[in-house]
Formats: sequence, structure tokens, C-alpha cells
Amino acid sequence: VSTQSTGIHRFSKLIFCCWRTMTSTSAAILEAIESRSILDPDATENHMTAATRLLEKKREMFDLEQALLAQKEEFQMKMASLNVRREELDKKELTLRGSLVKFDQFLIENDIKKQRAEKKANQERHAKEVKVAEVLEKIGDKEKLSASVKKQNKVIVREKVYRGYMERVVENTSEFNELRDVLRKHDTLSSNLNDLIEKGQVSSDALDHCKQEYYNLLMKNDETTMRYTNIIADLTWRKEN
Repeated sequence: VSTQSTGIHRFSKLIFCCWRTMTSTSAAILEAIESRSILDPDATENHMTAATRLLEKKREMFDLEQALLAQKEEFQMKMASLNVRREELDKKELTLRGSLVKFDQFLIENDIKKQRAEKKANQERHAKEVKVAEVLEKIGDKEKLSASVKKQNKVIVREKVYRGYMERVVENTSEFNELRDVLRKHDTLSSNLNDLIEKGQVSSDALDHCKQEYYNLLMKNDETTMRYTNIIADLTWRKEN
């Protein structure tokens, strides 16, 4: 817009200069004609006839017309040049506007692409973090599973020793026909042992309770004996006095 205003201003200034030049030239020509007639009127009248003066006036008018035509052609040429220049400026302005629109569109598209790239990068970063967390969790589960497998293997090795011992016991005794009989007997004995332990705990609690009551009775008896001893001693002292 600034470029267009500058071009219009220059164009207007150029037209004004052309108009002022034409006006000055026309005024100079008319002034020269008038001065030429005024310089020596007596001599002119003596040496020129009426026809000669008429031809002279026509020649002067012709010269004036030719000068005006030349100025007109020059003015038209300048106007044509200015029109061409204005068209060029208009084309350049349109080109510049188109370039600005394309540049704005490029900036908008670039910003959109940048936002999409940042969003995609954030999504990929989040997905990577999730995958890393999953891998670490899998590694932890694997380590726990490996530790559990090692522990179970140790138990199996230990149980194999016990199983071998129990199988030899079944082979060397007539009380048990199968290993299952030994296991059932073991379960029965374990259950009885647990019952005995519970009963022993109950009996122990009852015994502790009885002991506590016995100690309480002893303390009460001692207190009663001490009280009566004091009473007897007091009565004896009163009797003696």
C-alpha cells in the first residue's frame, strides 16, 4: 500500500510538471510573436505589404500549431509512459500482495506442521515411557519368577530326600502299604498334636489361673494372720497395764 501511494504521488507530480512546461512554452511563443510585431512597427509597415503580413501571420500560426502539436505529442508520450509505469507498479503491487499471501500461508502451514510434529513427538515420548515402564515391570516379574522357581527347586530337592526316605520306610515296614498311608498317618498325628497343644495351652492357662488364685489366698491369709496378731498383742499390752 505504501508503494502504491508513492507511485501515485510521483505520477501526479509528473503530470503537473508537464502541464506547467506546456503553459510556459505557449506563453513564451505568444510573447515572442507579440514582441516581434511591437519591436519596429513602422519598419514593418514600410517593408511588408498586407499579403506579406498575412503570410507571416499564417507562418507564425503554423509554427505555433506545430509547437503545440509537438508539446501535445510529447505530453501524450509522457502520459503513455506514465500509464505503462503505473501498470507496471500495479502488477508489482499485485505480485507483492500475492507473495505476501503465499508467505502468510507458508507461515500458517509451517506453524501447523510444527504443532503436529510436537504433538507426535510428545505422543511418541509418552509411548516410549509406557513401553519402558512395561519392560521394567516385566523384568521385575521375571526376577521374582526366577527367585520363586529357584525356591521351588530347592523345596523339590529337599522333598525328594524326604520322599526317598518315606519310600524306604514303606518298603521296610508292614504297617504301611503305600506312601499315601504314611501321609494320612502323618496328617492324623499332626492334627492330634495340634489338638494336644491347644489342650495343653488351655490347661496351662487354667493352671496359671489357679496359681494366681492360690497366691491371692495366701496373701489374704497372711494379712488376716498379721491383723489378728496385732489385735492379740494389743489386748495383751492392755491386760498387763
